[in-house]
Amino acid sequence: MKKNLVRDIKKKSLSKKISNNDILEEITANIPWVFKMFPELKLKEKRVIFMTSRKFLTLIKTPKASTMHIWAVFSQKKIHLIMDEVDEIKEDWNDFIIDQITDKSDLAFRDRLDLFHIYRRIIIKVNDCMTTLPQQIIDAPGINGNNDNKDILKVMQQKMCDTYKNLNLLYRVKLDDSLRDGNQRFIFNIGMQNQLLGKTEAERYLVIQSDPQQQLNLIKSDKTLYQHGELRLSQVLKHLQKLIRFFVKNAQKIGQNVTRAERKDRTANEATAYIIRSILDESNEEDKTTYILSRLEDGITGRFDLTTERLFGDNQSIYANGYEYLQIMSNDDKAFGDHVYWYHSNFSAERLLAFLANKWHVYGLSATAKSPTMLNNFDYQWVEAHVKNNYQLSTQLEKELDKENKDYLAAERRAGINVSITNVDLPIKGQDTIFAKDLLQRVLKVNRIPAELFTAYPEEEGLRPNDVISLAGDGQVSFTLLRNLKTVQALITFAKFYNERPLNPAYVLFKNKKVSEELLYWYKLCLKAIGMGKVSLTVVDAQNVQQKIPLIKKDWTNGKLNIMVTTYAALGRGINLHYSIDAETLTELVKSKNGVLIGKQKQNLSRDIDGEYLEAPTHIATWIGRDDEQFLIKRMLHIIGEQDALYGNGHITRATYRKNLYAYINGGPVNNYRQNDLQPVKIAGGVYIEQALGRMARTNIKSSCPLILIDNAAKKNLVSNYLNNKRTTLEMAAVLADITGREAELEKEKATLLHEKLNMANEIQHRFTVRLPSQLQEDRQGTKELWQRAREIILKHPFGDDAPVTIQRLHWQFEKAVNKYYFAIEGDYSRLLAIDAAPIQNYNQHQFDFAHYGKTLNKIYEANSWLKEDFDLLGYYHDFEKPHHYQLLPGIFNNFYRPALSEEVFKVICKYLGIKVYPMADNEFELFDCYLQTKDKKKVFVDIKDYNETTNATKQTEVFKKARLKLANCTENNPVYFINFRQLKPNSKYEQKLFTPQSDQQFFTCPSMFLADGKLNSQFAKNLLDYFE
Repeated sequence: MKKNLVRDIKKKSLSKKISNNDILEEITANIPWVFKMFPELKLKEKRVIFMTSRKFLTLIKTPKASTMHIWAVFSQKKIHLIMDEVDEIKEDWNDFIIDQITDKSDLAFRDRLDLFHIYRRIIIKVNDCMTTLPQQIIDAPGINGNNDNKDILKVMQQKMCDTYKNLNLLYRVKLDDSLRDGNQRFIFNIGMQNQLLGKTEAERYLVIQSDPQQQLNLIKSDKTLYQHGELRLSQVLKHLQKLIRFFVKNAQKIGQNVTRAERKDRTANEATAYIIRSILDESNEEDKTTYILSRLEDGITGRFDLTTERLFGDNQSIYANGYEYLQIMSNDDKAFGDHVYWYHSNFSAERLLAFLANKWHVYGLSATAKSPTMLNNFDYQWVEAHVKNNYQLSTQLEKELDKENKDYLAAERRAGINVSITNVDLPIKGQDTIFAKDLLQRVLKVNRIPAELFTAYPEEEGLRPNDVISLAGDGQVSFTLLRNLKTVQALITFAKFYNERPLNPAYVLFKNKKVSEELLYWYKLCLKAIGMGKVSLTVVDAQNVQQKIPLIKKDWTNGKLNIMVTTYAALGRGINLHYSIDAETLTELVKSKNGVLIGKQKQNLSRDIDGEYLEAPTHIATWIGRDDEQFLIKRMLHIIGEQDALYGNGHITRATYRKNLYAYINGGPVNNYRQNDLQPVKIAGGVYIEQALGRMARTNIKSSCPLILIDNAAKKNLVSNYLNNKRTTLEMAAVLADITGREAELEKEKATLLHEKLNMANEIQHRFTVRLPSQLQEDRQGTKELWQRAREIILKHPFGDDAPVTIQRLHWQFEKAVNKYYFAIEGDYSRLLAIDAAPIQNYNQHQFDFAHYGKTLNKIYEANSWLKEDFDLLGYYHDFEKPHHYQLLPGIFNNFYRPALSEEVFKVICKYLGIKVYPMADNEFELFDCYLQTKDKKKVFVDIKDYNETTNATKQTEVFKKARLKLANCTENNPVYFINFRQLKPNSKYEQKLFTPQSDQQFFTCPSMFLADGKLNSQFAKNLLDYFE
């Protein structure tokens, strides 16, 4: 409809000068719902700029002769960005970004940054900058007297010139002789960290060591030295990267001050480049240094607040950081030393889309835009989590669009269209294997197979009559032969269908891989063997598409059978396959009931193709294995991006992620076919099929019996609840209805998604219950801010129903709102095995009864209004008795929420009583919760507990034993006050275990802050007032 509308407007424009009103009239007549869908579009006032997706990413020249991106040029304007075929744009942008840092063009060469070379250059120049820089740069003031350039330059000098541990980073770099074979190695950012992916075990232990005598830094493999983290090559390079980024960041600040002081009309990028050139003493064109350093600015997509994402590891993802790799190369000219080059893109397709959506109105258009896969589409879960306002169509508009779709499908059915679906499968049942000659005989239905069919078979391993073929497709010979024979079956069916209906000559065969001339010849030999040697077959690929398609359409217009043999990838979405016919042919079509006309006859007649063969999509994710392209950097980055996305959404584990990367480099074993069974991969394959079937639904003149041949193996790509609930074409609806065993497959999909959901939940839970506490033990001071941020988020979001998408990942989503759930765990909440609203079979299950927990809390809030008021202000008050769809994961609720809430309650009580609470010192953070000071000025550490009747509480001796270990890490051996949140049953075993009075003056206990009726424990309050200030 969209393309027809544009064509009609074009036609008008040729006959007269077209006005905005003419365009509005056409839109109003053809697609009136566009104004309901986009009410904010004031089309009369708009100026339209058409750009290709790649051009959109390319720097353009402005009237002032500076180079900028288009979004920077219009940054202050209200822009409506309409992205046609938005899912294809993701693919195009991703390719462009990777091409930029891998292509061996002059531009890419300028992108090369030798980390050690540029660091040495910066150090030398920064040391002298106070005497060499123009005075107007040095003297430029900051805003309100803060961050003057003099101060920034002093800080920069001090930081840049700090020595790094035991290394002298000013020395040249040299590769150890044992590493010079192969000439180069690579370190990649694989999401969570930079990772050396070497071909040998030794390369995993690369270190760098200074040699003062030779004045060089030697890169070598040394497992012993590798134990010292500061000597690991990846760590040293990371330090250099940080320093260089620090330099660029400060150059930005200096540039802003100078621009403001001189009142110059410079962009932020121009100002930074000017300062870098000034400090490094470079001319505009002299060196690649300025160019690459300018690319490290945040300006291209702005800064993102990734504080929350640090909790999830997302700030290290490809989405957040873009692609990055380091290339370690030997150099034959020893005078210059060896090299460590740094290639970096400072944005990803997802980050760019989120950036644009936060500035402009962005509309993504595509029949497959909402396909829930991050392969060949944007990862909208990540994008939406980073966009402030996400727009959804209204329920009423959705209903109108549904009705329009249903009405059109009904009109097609009334016109007499009956879609014919044939499942293409080989006619062999009850066998596991068969000889190649017997298989060909059964498929071609001939008694004798010409010898040339074996000798001319062009696939890599050839074909012999007695080759044993696995009917399951195991092994490359079997897989390719079965696939090729299905193609032959499809060709035979098309030819027979044309013989019965000569007014239907247009058929397209979609494959995964381009068909070579040799393979096309083999297909023709098969057809010749059964008397169909005159059937025309034309291969269309990405290179000849513009030349071949007009010739094929000419044959179709003349009623000649010409089967187009192409691939899903070759036919871009802008290429249409409908072809022109005359009025006489239309009359004959309708009269013979070989075709139908839906609606009114148009002046220019064109009709849809008559049939398609859809081969099962494969190689949707980048194929991981050994081949002619083994270890291409470009391909490696694609694999990293895909694996990072699959891992980030819980579809694969981190171990699988790393295993697949090593497998690609080393040609090791990896089950690509198993990867094809991952839900995002299957759905991405289904998108290819959707797009292919859409080629049959472009005009109002159609075959009365559209023929769809579908590879039986392709059905798995179409079993998805996503397809069940979307508007579609008559052809697609017929294919979906034809899939047998659909319900069973949907149940299988549900089980798969549940498994992936558990994977993701375990990954998130592990970060909070294992990794973050471990991080805290290693670096209490450095992890303090992150820990406090985690607690704050969890306290404010025990339920995720109204939380941002990112925070919802802390929760389990239930189909119905619940206030209790059952779960099974391994260890101390280390791994979640199962979770459900109903009791779980075959597991030692536990239960969180939030209704009961909520009643306890509500009693406390009702009896202590001051506590509820404070929690309301803090955002910590929540009603646990009310059911919710998103409940905290068990480990996060038990290990984070309950302790954090108890601690906050204690702080509010102390505030209410006028008792001062002191935070633990940074180096003692979270060893205990806080400390109080007695009236005689002595410190008492406080440890808040939340034990209840179902808690598997340890004995008091164990609690005290752990406390002594913590005290050993404190600077002072102070007494510890253990306080429980809520009252246990009188004389219960837990109370006896934990709160028996002690004669030991090191530890003191309080059984509860609140009594069973919710009131504040008066004895507890009295003790606080009597002993603490």
